[in-house]
Amino acid sequence: MVASRGTLPCDWNSVTVMLASVNQVKIKLLRGNISLLTSRDVAALAMSHSAAHQPLLIGNLNLHGVFLRESNEKFARFCAQVDIMLADGMPLVWLSGAPASARISSTDWITELGVLAHGLKVLIVSGTPSDAAVTQQVLTARFPRIHWDCVDGYAGAVMSSELRSKIDTANVILVGMGMPLQEEWILENFSLLAPKVVANVGGCFDYFNGRQKVPPRLLSSVGLEWLFRLLHSPRRLGRRYLVEPLHLILIITRRSLFGYGKGATSSAPEGHRRS
Repeated sequence: MVASRGTLPCDWNSVTVMLASVNQVKIKLLRGNISLLTSRDVAALAMSHSAAHQPLLIGNLNLHGVFLRESNEKFARFCAQVDIMLADGMPLVWLSGAPASARISSTDWITELGVLAHGLKVLIVSGTPSDAAVTQQVLTARFPRIHWDCVDGYAGAVMSSELRSKIDTANVILVGMGMPLQEEWILENFSLLAPKVVANVGGCFDYFNGRQKVPPRLLSSVGLEWLFRLLHSPRRLGRRYLVEPLHLILIITRRSLFGYGKGATSSAPEGHRRS
């Protein structure tokens, strides 16, 4: 735990110490680390970095992301750049030996941000034009103390002068184009985004705007939220949940037995400040 309600640091030296104090744990049998944080910690870090006008890159990893990190060079580069890496799924928490509280979905910490923050300007790049409009309305009504601005992912794919202006005035930028497009977009526009708090958040806004049903907490706590999602979107998620894990098992087996395996990952550690 790095912060609690009402104890946010007000100077950059304190923020630096706060980030440096975040513990990292290795994901056993897989490459990379996850950061031991709570949803409130992540929100506090985002608020503190924003207040200090300092960059923060928040990564989000699930088993689909682990598969992409092993097979997609750009995604692996993104993972090597992050300041903190969140475990969005119980399998990664179990493999790392971390407490259950280390499982943090984007929905969780964004909700904490909405509750804690005041006057923050948040830019969302995600969804279709109609989805983006609904998302902005829903979040504005639910968390009125934050200024929400939503740009659809299709328009956001091209860096227009209007989008540059929105990025320039935003404090926090949440990119929800889905893996690996959102990570590639962040890397391609890194020079513009680097001074900001930036996070890859996947399809989390579909839960806020009601397009997707939120998996029951009980299923999430035992690592079965994937089954809920698969039953609701079998064609879209079938390969992710039924095929990709088999590839991961093969990679893990090869690495365990022979010390090698397919992987596109960088040797740079995850969850540490970029130099």
